[in-house]
Amino acid sequence: MNQEDNLMTSSFNENEESQPNEPVQPQEDHISNVVQEQKALKAQQEQHAFHHHPVSAAFLAFSKELNEIQDPEKKLSKTIEYMENALSQTGTPHFKEFWDAKHLCLELFKENINPSVRVTLWAKYSEICREARKLKEIFDEQSAFAAEQIEIAVKSIEDELNSYDSLLDKIPHIQIEHKCFSLDHNMERYDQLQRELNLLNAYAMRTNALRKELIKTEMRIKQKNSFFQRLSQMGDFIFPKRKKLIQELSALFMQDVEHFIEKTFSHEMKTPELFDAREEIKALQYCAKIFTLNTESFSKTRLRLSECWDSIKDVVKERKKVVHEQKQEFKKHYDELNAQLEAIKKAFQEGASSDETEKKLEEFFHQMRNLVLGKFEIRDLREKVNEFRKEIQAKAHASEQIKKQASMQHEREKQERFEKLKLKLQEASSKIDQESFEQSTALYEECIKELASSSFPKAHKQDLEKLTRKFKDLLSDKKEKQLMSLSQDQKQTLADLKNALKDRLEQRQEIKATLEQCRKIQGGSGLDFSQAMQTNELIEQEKDRLEKIEAKIEELQEKIDELQGS
Repeated sequence: MNQEDNLMTSSFNENEESQPNEPVQPQEDHISNVVQEQKALKAQQEQHAFHHHPVSAAFLAFSKELNEIQDPEKKLSKTIEYMENALSQTGTPHFKEFWDAKHLCLELFKENINPSVRVTLWAKYSEICREARKLKEIFDEQSAFAAEQIEIAVKSIEDELNSYDSLLDKIPHIQIEHKCFSLDHNMERYDQLQRELNLLNAYAMRTNALRKELIKTEMRIKQKNSFFQRLSQMGDFIFPKRKKLIQELSALFMQDVEHFIEKTFSHEMKTPELFDAREEIKALQYCAKIFTLNTESFSKTRLRLSECWDSIKDVVKERKKVVHEQKQEFKKHYDELNAQLEAIKKAFQEGASSDETEKKLEEFFHQMRNLVLGKFEIRDLREKVNEFRKEIQAKAHASEQIKKQASMQHEREKQERFEKLKLKLQEASSKIDQESFEQSTALYEECIKELASSSFPKAHKQDLEKLTRKFKDLLSDKKEKQLMSLSQDQKQTLADLKNALKDRLEQRQEIKATLEQCRKIQGGSGLDFSQAMQTNELIEQEKDRLEKIEAKIEELQEKIDELQGS
């Protein structure tokens, strides 16, 4: 089997596919690479062919042009010029054309040419041949160096593939930035497949790069053929294994994507579930990019996920519209309630009582329950009410403190009055002998009035009443002492005065009874004018008598007090 047949039967002919973003060359390109290898080998065979092999098209055109020249010297000069041009090409010199022209030049030197011209042209021919040999040596060295480097690279890959399992263990685990719940149950398998594919992708890239480098490198056909055979053997290990892993990974990924779609979109989702599904789609699309999938799986899953994304977007858009309308309604009710709450606050600050304000707040909460509000609006209103209630409590606490302080002040003042009245009674009792009977009596009556008008505790009242009784007893003792010290005439006079006072008091009582009866008669409706006039005249007369009697009673009382005091 020749070299072309060997290349056509190599493993690079496998029908492998890869995803669009895959860095490794798709398998369809491997077939074209094999064809390029065949062409490169053929071209190199033609370059290094002997003179009896088919010549190039450029040399055939030159030969045709040369046959039109009759002069041997001009033919030789033209051939040497063609040899110069073959060496001076940009890039690699055209050695094949140069060797063909050199063979032709040697034949032309055998013809009949002027000796002087022959010497000149021979010198030029020799110089060109030396230059060609030098160029050939340089290019041979370059080819040898390139072949040596390719040998090192190929040998390195071969050695690494021989320890494939140990290298696979060193490949880092895949890192997925977006958490994908749909792949969790198979994530260990995904990690294993993608790690091995990452290793095979690296070797596939290196193998393809070496193949391209080998095609454009000048070297011996046998050596180049040996390299191609070794690359084909490496391809027999890399590409079938890689193709199988891609198919398995793609099938597993498609299965998980379909399961996610069936499970997620089999029922109507709530809004939070829609956003969760959208994040899961993002994660799956991200995984599709980092996994090495074939073109069919990549395109199909991307299309399916895009359809799901569009359906979610439409539902979310519709729900956003509904939510926006709800928010407008929430805001309207919130503004109404907020204005009502501000009015309650203002009324409280202007002097409304705490009980009245609490009653309004209860009505406010009842209205809140009857209106449609969002959770944020409800929370905000509740926070405002709580703050307002703190203000009410603070004001109530301050008022309570003021009342407490006032109560304490009142108790202190009451205690002071008690102590003062107690001290007053004690001092009056101790100084009763130094004071007159009238002064002591007046002081006693003053203390009795103060005690009657006060609101002392029961224990304090009992203490004060005990002191007043003691003071009264002292007054009685003093009065008896005074009466006992009176003379017989003074006692008789005092008795007469008391009898007179008694008569006057009875007379005053009779006058008051008469006045009361007259007022009753006057208040009736059965009196005529003359009777009414008589009643009024009688009332006036009785009033005059009452004033005179009151004056007499006061005068008698003073006399009695004077006698008793003396």
